[in-house]
Amino acid sequence: MHTIEAIEGQQGQYRYFTANVPVGQLDHMVKFPEELGVLDEDNRMQRGLNKSRIGEMVRYLLEWPSHFYSAVTVIILPRDLDRPVSEIDEESGEGDYAFQRFSVPGRPGKSRLGHLYLTGDIVLFPGDGQHRLKSEFEAIKVDPELAGEELPVVLIPFESPEQVRQLFSDLNLNAKPISKTIGYEFETRDPLVLVTKALPQRVPLFDGRINRVTNSLPKTSKHVVTLGSLVTGSRGIVDALASMSGVPKDEYLADQATAETDLAHAWNTIIDSFAPYWDDVMHDVPGAGGLLREEYVFPHGLGWLGLAHAAAELMREYSHSWEEPFQKAVQAMDWKRVAPIWDGNAVIHDPAKGTNRVNNTGPAVRQLAAMVVHEARSLVPTP
Repeated sequence: MHTIEAIEGQQGQYRYFTANVPVGQLDHMVKFPEELGVLDEDNRMQRGLNKSRIGEMVRYLLEWPSHFYSAVTVIILPRDLDRPVSEIDEESGEGDYAFQRFSVPGRPGKSRLGHLYLTGDIVLFPGDGQHRLKSEFEAIKVDPELAGEELPVVLIPFESPEQVRQLFSDLNLNAKPISKTIGYEFETRDPLVLVTKALPQRVPLFDGRINRVTNSLPKTSKHVVTLGSLVTGSRGIVDALASMSGVPKDEYLADQATAETDLAHAWNTIIDSFAPYWDDVMHDVPGAGGLLREEYVFPHGLGWLGLAHAAAELMREYSHSWEEPFQKAVQAMDWKRVAPIWDGNAVIHDPAKGTNRVNNTGPAVRQLAAMVVHEARSLVPTP
């Protein structure tokens, strides 16, 4: 029998319980979709786990003492999913769970605080927050002390697989995840994000021209890049800068002033390679950034990320001499959206509609970077 101090609640048609439960206790009770093994594809109650995402979350838990997760929602499941979970009958003792309220002097029958009792036949199934739970369980394998930390949990008694599927849909479709850009804007701890946010002080083009709210750049926007793209591009550059310095990235970023200077120099080098194109933007001509994006590939998120990846790769190959091959390469390439070299990768041409849509995807970013690196190698031999 598992005992959890909880508060009873009611929302819509659902009776539920809220509690703070030690991670170690949850580790013994939670079962993930692949561990149930009793539902076919049509009746599955949860999406699969994203392992790469879990790895990032584990590092977050282990590296930042100030880590914090919001509440997870778990379903109180019986072993037999062909029936609803049942409350324990006081006379027969049969059932799966029970909730016993605490008595509060002077408030008879009004207390919602009590003990939630779960029999050994009960398992907890993640209706929402399975990645948070999995990362917690992986983290305690590395640092057992984390098992004592408490996680806020909402527990809902099981009625049917359809109920769980609908809850998953409700919890996810009605929630609006924040964009990476706004998340980075509020970040106060990650040293990579902090040195990136300091770029406007050292990179003239970025001063007042970074979209810090959304991941898009409307045609009329004065912004030239989103904070999300800038942080992502800076991540690869900083990795290369640390490698050039011969120190781990964390140690390199610990010297924030040097990291800011080096990162700003890298971005200024990328920008200076296209200097004439940015003249109107630098002179604050209305709509100049949008006009550039209409005609060229490089001012898009795809361009910023591809150029950053290429610069990082050339830093690893040419070390401190990377600027010459980079600049010669990009200046030798045709960056117009209608140029044949981009057709089918960076740009999707549709002659019938007369459109040339920028293909801002991971594969297109990598291909653009590879094209710049290839061009650099052909113009300046690797040392």
